[in-house]
Amino acid sequence: MIIVLEGPQGAGKGTCAQGLKDELDAQVFESGRELRKIAKNDSGLGRELKGVLDSGGLVSDGHIYFLTKDWLNTVPVGENMILDGCPRKLTQTKDIEKLLAMRGEKIDFVVVLCISDEVAVGRLLDRLICSGEMEHVFNFKSKPPKSEGICDYDGLPLIRRVDETPVTIKARLKNYHQETVPVIEYFKERGIVTEVDANMPIEAVFNEVLKRITYRFGPLENLSSISK
Repeated sequence: MIIVLEGPQGAGKGTCAQGLKDELDAQVFESGRELRKIAKNDSGLGRELKGVLDSGGLVSDGHIYFLTKDWLNTVPVGENMILDGCPRKLTQTKDIEKLLAMRGEKIDFVVVLCISDEVAVGRLLDRLICSGEMEHVFNFKSKPPKSEGICDYDGLPLIRRVDETPVTIKARLKNYHQETVPVIEYFKERGIVTEVDANMPIEAVFNEVLKRITYRFGPLENLSSISK
């Protein structure tokens, strides 16, 4: 089974993706995190991606295509997959569908986490990210770390993402409405979209996502065989 998680930044996609990874024994593709890894490299591509990400822009379709293709090559056919925040554009959607079709697979379900722009801005401005590879997420108000400035999970420093300033957040939300909402409408035409109110605490949001998946596909313990 292949599930896409969509929603504006700050909606809780990453947290839900990690929860679904455990519940469904799934592989997770988080394009943003993969791109940020590359952007840390002192190379031509790294510097190019860093400039785009720091400004709140969208990375070119070509970069997303090859990043997705390389990741899919590491995942056995038939494995459950969670695509976290990807695709973000209609052109990327077509590319990903072609890559999956070559494997005899397709996107089965799209979960949209819905929050207002105002809530998204508030969450992002209060957000802290672990500086480690897993980028564990904390929030000054809703999920503060046990020790100030330190990740609960691996003891590394917590940081603010460079692309989470008022200016870049506004740019990213604009891109979401202009580019990603049409992707959601495209999937709605296929009848595979469910929308979840993500203004609730993240635990409640995740439980609701699980309910929607179970309602659509049946008991979780049976889902490992849906794509096989």
